Amino acid sequence: MPPQTQSREGERMTSRSKAIGLSLVVSVMSAVAAINASATSGGHFILEAANATITASEHIPDKLHFKPHPGSDSERVGCGVATYHGVATSTTVSEIEVTPSYSECSTTDGSGTPVTIDHNGCKYQFTVSPGGTNGTFAIVCKVGANIVITHPNCTVTVRAQSNLQGVHYTTLTEPNTKHVLTVDVNVTPSSEYHGGICVFLGTNHAHTLIGSIILRADVNGQRIHLTTT
Repeated sequence: MPPQTQSREGERMTSRSKAIGLSLVVSVMSAVAAINASATSGGHFILEAANATITASEHIPDKLHFKPHPGSDSERVGCGVATYHGVATSTTVSEIEVTPSYSECSTTDGSGTPVTIDHNGCKYQFTVSPGGTNGTFAIVCKVGANIVITHPNCTVTVRAQSNLQGVHYTTLTEPNTKHVLTVDVNVTPSSEYHGGICVFLGTNHAHTLIGSIILRADVNGQRIHLTTT
């Protein structure tokens, strides 16, 4: 091929590559815009005051349990101590994020096998749909971070993921007359199995996070109303 022909062909390839790259950027930006639009058009959490501290306790007897094994319902992981903390900077927010921390964890199949759950900075994010009754769940992590569930015979990693269906909100009034939210959770995040007996179960699975927590809001140590709409 003559040098001029090669040059023209190279220019066409370069222009085509730039066009493809531009279209990808436009597609990504459009997707981000759509996500942001949906976030602002959904339901909201309503707080009595801004800059509130969000805490959660597990709703006895419906404590949150992990079910990382795809088999029996009895093969769950429960924790003796669980805390959840977050912040809401405004009186109206489209999502609430809490950082979970678990300790004294073990299997609930009767063997009481010790299990560790490391969240590595990952957070649980709750959103609410219009009407304030239902919502979605997300796991939000920094780049490269995952939730790691370690059993003596198996390690399960749970990566960041969003728009998991299976969240239900109920507004309660506690004895101090302030509104709090019961959050019933039954979501199925995808997970990856590594090592040990896990090699016989395959690599990718959808485990279950099921149970209930109670969200509360405080400002300067004083309880405030937290509801949905």
